[in-house]
Amino acid sequence: MSFRLFGIRFTITVPFCLLLVFMLLVDRTGLMGWMLLAVLLHEGGHLVCMAAASARPRAIRLQAGAIRIEKSGRLLTRREELRIAAGGPLTNLFCAGGGYILYGCTGTPAAALFFAVHLLYGLFNLLPLLGLDGGTICYLFLSRRM
Repeated sequence: MSFRLFGIRFTITVPFCLLLVFMLLVDRTGLMGWMLLAVLLHEGGHLVCMAAASARPRAIRLQAGAIRIEKSGRLLTRREELRIAAGGPLTNLFCAGGGYILYGCTGTPAAALFFAVHLLYGLFNLLPLLGLDGGTICYLFLSRRM
């Protein structure tokens, strides 16, 4: 399925929908809802950093295992690319800090789960593997050195 919203082309693939429905049906713990929130906030962090760099997304593609954001317009500087790549994981780590404080104040299991999901998702995305934000950050640092 493909549609345009605010001039951005959104594509949602069938495997993405099937995986999402399967995971929501199988999940008995409610962890999937927290994970979806972490993913949405993560991608929102990238989009906020893109807006700060005056870079507009051309397309957003939701596919099984990944959400791809295509940039349009001018070429970005290395520093802008670094900010955009780091924006998602930093958003998750910031949310994890808020969840930690909330858990310390309330002691609720929901706050602990919020903290844990955001911390793990943010750290996972910082792994230096291509396809993850950490891989993009490493590539940008190494390409500058060479």
